[in-house]
Formats: sequence, structure tokens, C-alpha cells
Amino acid sequence: GLDRAIIALAQVGTPIIGICGGFQILGTTINDPFAVESTIPSIDGLGLLPLHTTFAQTKTTVQATGIVSANSGLLAGAAGLPIAGYEIHMGESTSDLPRVVQIDQQNQPMPSADGAISSDGLIFGTYLHGFFTSHSVRAAILRNIARQHGISPLDWGQSPPTDPFDRLAAHLREHLAIDEITALIGLRHN
Repeated sequence: GLDRAIIALAQVGTPIIGICGGFQILGTTINDPFAVESTIPSIDGLGLLPLHTTFAQTKTTVQATGIVSANSGLLAGAAGLPIAGYEIHMGESTSDLPRVVQIDQQNQPMPSADGAISSDGLIFGTYLHGFFTSHSVRAAILRNIARQHGISPLDWGQSPPTDPFDRLAAHLREHLAIDEITALIGLRHN
């Protein structure tokens, strides 16, 4: 029933974002002509984007950098922002919709277009894992969601907030006797 719940949420204007396999599922069909992932040759997606995915026999695995190219809906004001991450997926997805990211390809003269975004900008997907690690892109999306709900967006400034795991590690270093703990379990602390 998760498929029906996602479709129902999209129908009432809830933003929907898919990364990698989540991006593929947003489309109309997923085809697997070489039985790479399954013996099922084709399956319907959620139909939230007019997108068709066909699995290939080889997997794309690449570090990627580029810029956001979409500038509507959730990504309004994000066009031109730098983005970095990695791709690891089977196959390719095709659509006539505007693309989300222009990715710089190693040893290629032209960047490649990635992802797809709906005409209202509330549904989008990309193959780029790490899309949300960009503070400026995350801040733009959150500002747009806040505006969609009539909330004054917060000013996150130019620098990202401190990583919660870094804060936790600093707290533990301050309050634990790390040397004594590592000695107790027979490890050397450097």
C-alpha cells in the first residue's frame, strides 16, 4: 500500500523526491530486458513523472560533480548551485521533462543532464546520491517548502550547521576517559 499512499500524497501537493531507485520508481515504467535485477521484463512505476527506465547489463558507478539546473518548485532559486555525490545504478531513465542537475562527466567534453522535475516542481528525482549533502541546495529546498506552507523561512546563512555526529563526538571526548576505556578493552589510543 506504500505506492498508493505516495500517489495520494502527490495528488494533494505533498513534495515527493526520489534518489536513484526512488527516482526510477517515480516514472511510468521500469524495463529489465536482460533480466539483470529480476525475471520480470517490465513493471509499472508510480506514474508521477513521465519517465521510462531501462536496466542495462552494466552498472554505472561514478563520482560526480555538477550544478543544479532546475529552477522551479522545490528547486526555485537553486539553479547554478554546486552539487557533488556519486551515481551507482543500473540502466538509464529517459524523459522530456526538465532535468535537475548538469553533471560534469570525466573525460567528456559536455556535461550530462540528470534527473527529472515535474512541471509544478513538487516532484523530482535524480541518480545523484549525496544530493542533500550540499548545504545551499538543502537550504533552498527547505525555504521553498516553508513558503509552500506559508511559513517564514529560516535564514540558514552561508555555512552549514555543525554536524550532529561531530557534536556528539566532541561531547564524548570531553566527558569520557577515552585512554582508560581503551586500556580496559586492550586497545591502544593514539
